[in-house]
Amino acid sequence: MIRDTGATRNSLIHDAIMIRVDSDGIGIIIRFLHLNPTIQNGLGRRIRYVRGTFANGAPCTGYESGAISLPTVFLAAFTAFIGPGHGMACVSAHPSLRRMETSPIRVAAMRFLRGGILSLLKAPGGFNQRQPNTFGDSGGYLAYWFARGGEPHWVETVGWEQVWMNILGISAFSDDSAVCLIRDGVVLAAARQAWFSRKEHDPRFPREAGRYCLEEGTLSITDIDCVVFHDKPLMTFKRFMKTEFSPSPKGLRYLHRQTPAWARKKVFIRAAIRRELGYTGKILFTANHEAHAASAFFTSPYEEAAFLVLDGASEWAASAHGVGEGNRIEVQAEIPFPHSPGLLCSVFAQFAGFRGEDAWEKLAGLAPYGKPRYVDAIYHELIDVKPDGSIHMNPECFDYQAGLAGATERFATLFGGSPRQPKQRITQRDMDLARSAQTVNEELVLRMARHVHEKTGKEYLTLAGDMALNAGANARLIREGPFKDVWISPAPDDAGNAVGCALFAHHQLFDAPRGPAAPETTFKSPSIYAGPWFGEEAIESYLREEKIPYTRLPEDELCERVASLLADEKTVGWFQGRMAFGAHPVGARGILGNPASRKMHSRLNHKTGANTPLRPFAASILAEHVSDFFELERESPHQLLGVPLHRKRLRKLGKNEKKAKGLEKLRVIRSELPAITHVDNSARIHTVKREDNPLYHGLIKRFHELTGYPVIINIPFRVQGEPTVCSPVEAFTCFMRTDMDYLVMGPYLLDKKRQPPEQDHVPDTEKEEITAN
Repeated sequence: MIRDTGATRNSLIHDAIMIRVDSDGIGIIIRFLHLNPTIQNGLGRRIRYVRGTFANGAPCTGYESGAISLPTVFLAAFTAFIGPGHGMACVSAHPSLRRMETSPIRVAAMRFLRGGILSLLKAPGGFNQRQPNTFGDSGGYLAYWFARGGEPHWVETVGWEQVWMNILGISAFSDDSAVCLIRDGVVLAAARQAWFSRKEHDPRFPREAGRYCLEEGTLSITDIDCVVFHDKPLMTFKRFMKTEFSPSPKGLRYLHRQTPAWARKKVFIRAAIRRELGYTGKILFTANHEAHAASAFFTSPYEEAAFLVLDGASEWAASAHGVGEGNRIEVQAEIPFPHSPGLLCSVFAQFAGFRGEDAWEKLAGLAPYGKPRYVDAIYHELIDVKPDGSIHMNPECFDYQAGLAGATERFATLFGGSPRQPKQRITQRDMDLARSAQTVNEELVLRMARHVHEKTGKEYLTLAGDMALNAGANARLIREGPFKDVWISPAPDDAGNAVGCALFAHHQLFDAPRGPAAPETTFKSPSIYAGPWFGEEAIESYLREEKIPYTRLPEDELCERVASLLADEKTVGWFQGRMAFGAHPVGARGILGNPASRKMHSRLNHKTGANTPLRPFAASILAEHVSDFFELERESPHQLLGVPLHRKRLRKLGKNEKKAKGLEKLRVIRSELPAITHVDNSARIHTVKREDNPLYHGLIKRFHELTGYPVIINIPFRVQGEPTVCSPVEAFTCFMRTDMDYLVMGPYLLDKKRQPPEQDHVPDTEKEEITAN
């Protein structure tokens, strides 16, 4: 009777060994995991499981593998030698390992083993001929047999086993922690920790997100071949220590207070991974910008392209650029910390009174209200711009070393006094600062892109980093940049590094080629639906258990009903399928509305607590109609472009409307779609194709037939200060805490009027006000 005694994975010897034992012999099973970067064969391939006998009739079993390494030969020989009865070990090697015969070290080792333990056999006909009923599955083989009592005689193939490589990528302790599971280069699952902890932008170790990814992949932690972390913590800690010591004694107090926390969270990462996940295998680390670049290039449709990472700070770099070709990326240049456009925008965001991880996004939303009257002051007093687009920041105006807000007294003097506090009204100065910072940022991005194009000579650009979430800068780069086209990482923020570091390890460290993968399970699909999902049974079970009134509708009738509700200016919560891992909902978890309604912006803010008075709502539009409504001739699948509305969709403004200031500008009706049109006549859009999301596409198509507009409002399904809803419980709770009219979960439609009264209400949130001086 065969029994498994367990598996020992050792990435250093490039193989995994499993030993099967019976009463008469030992079979050493070599399961190649492609951890040797010099071998191109074996990853994700099928291996042959065989059954046979020795010459004396003793049974034996084994696997054929893609390749072997010499340490494995020693281990197999030793195990066979000490095993009970008759032992046998079998492997087959790819033809690329022919040099094993000629290597002096290997030959000497084989001669050492050959004394009655080892006989070296070749397949008849040599390496280039495949023999029937042998192990020559890869076009030739090199087999080592270890036996006592006679040579093995193979009689039949029992079956096949698929061998995969499972890699877990982790991003943690920065902006938004996350985990990604890839198998053979395909993204099986990716999740943000905030979805499970319900803490917005949760930076803590993503234990629950990791647990979800393993469950989605039907794996245990022992099935993971490698864990990869998105940062090199010792280098980051070295930068932290050096920057805090440099302004001594000013930074010593902060250093004394923060060093223990830094050491616990950002230095002993390896120990944290083993403790939190119970993992005992191989742990690798990539540089932060390598992970960012990989998240952009390896998910792109390009075989070769340049990449540009626009970030705040990583280990010692603030931004980086380089090239990607095939399964390789190369960082060619970096902008050193702290001279970063990202940090520059962060300081302006803090000075304008915005806090949190999305502070600079609020700053970008405020920019269209102002005028760029501080641009010259920024160029002359704050930064020195180099020809390649890199900058050197004036240390007299910025205070990063002591861990303070970032702006010095000189900075405040240049821009009219003290910074705005979060509870204070937003004034015209704040608007002008936002516009000036956005203008400078866009110019720097364009200049860097031109430099990268000149240096690399590539036709295409891939983009990642937190600043790649700036929809206005992205759109301008596509319009005015030198590249034929630009691909933006589906998740350009630090959460996306979980995907990037896993793909970097798979392709670059393990030398796995890039190849086609199923569109529903890979980031090559624009939909990036890789998060948790809940089927009809789970949703219905929850509704029945809680005695929640609902109506079940077939798909066609559901689209018809919801489209009619939107046309009647109702607000609808939309909960469908797997969550999208990117920064925006893109048709999975959203609050939907009618973009042609003149009251929808204020109604949605009031009804849902969205609290976005600075900018209008984002929109989803049928990809086939995007050029009819917007100045865009391409897709925007991840809602990362802010593009102008087509001129024919705009209305002519009256004299009084043109004189509007502050929040009054937002109330001006500027187009046929006022709820999604910003004060600069732009909109953030998400293009929808039928093959990416058939149900969502069908809903918008039916809305188009009813209203003439192939576009609907789509904002994150959440209340202010919380992450997007993940489960049916959270979706229903959010529905009841707000004044949404309807909720759709799977095929089930819930009417607010039929629901029991809810005691909980929308939480108090910071209210932004805009006034002119």
